[in-house]
Amino acid sequence: MTVNRRGLLAGVAALAAASLAGCRSSPDDGRLATEAHASVSPSGEFSALIAGAADGLHPMIRQVGGEPVWVDEVGHDPQVYPVVVWESSADVLWVLSSATGGAKVCRDGNKWVKTEDAGELPSGLADLTH
Repeated sequence: MTVNRRGLLAGVAALAAASLAGCRSSPDDGRLATEAHASVSPSGEFSALIAGAADGLHPMIRQVGGEPVWVDEVGHDPQVYPVVVWESSADVLWVLSSATGGAKVCRDGNKWVKTEDAGELPSGLADLTH
């Protein structure tokens, strides 16, 4: 069997990713939303996930029934996967990206509002982003 360099590098990258995923497991990881995992808000009324589209990855918030209530207009580059995480004690979603910076999404009445450059991360979130 002959293995080319591209195949070898892809295999090493896959093993490294699997190893890192195993090391990151903690109780707080459930707050992280991904394309494969919807994260439930502290109130239990909403969930967050990342939806893939032709123009990139879009963090979104849904009601319990699955109805979208907020979708990020920014299409994040899949090569710079955004960190999407709920605060531990409030229905405040943080969207963090090394490419676009940090933003938080909060309810304002019946509407969800995204605030860019939202300032310092609450305690406990900074550890989840590393």
